[in-house]
Amino acid sequence: MWAPLPPEIVNHLNGSMQPDGTLTWEEAQREIHDFRALTDDYDGQGAKAPPPETIAAAAELSRELARVGVVRPSYIVPGPNGTVNVAWELPGGVSVSIEVTEPDEAEVFLLATGREPQHWLLHQPAAV
Repeated sequence: MWAPLPPEIVNHLNGSMQPDGTLTWEEAQREIHDFRALTDDYDGQGAKAPPPETIAAAAELSRELARVGVVRPSYIVPGPNGTVNVAWELPGGVSVSIEVTEPDEAEVFLLATGREPQHWLLHQPAAV
């Protein structure tokens, strides 16, 4: 189970307003699952395919986000360094991104017009 999101992020992602172009959580799960078919250099520019453990961690994170009522993401993409990025483009010039970088770690970014960017690390405790 992933650690809770920072309150600053929760304030933006909990609510009834969905960002434009959102995926359903089911579509998000399918997209994450489809990343398993990627191989290194999937983009023709040397991108590293996400490893199965990182994909599984991103799928688990998305299930938890859906369960706690986070608004649906705008998009989900594989990162060029073997990561999985779940992102929201929200009204008012706010962008939130959660990039799963390792099976037990994600980086959380908040960009808002007129404010300094914010960054947190999110951890998933090791299974016991």
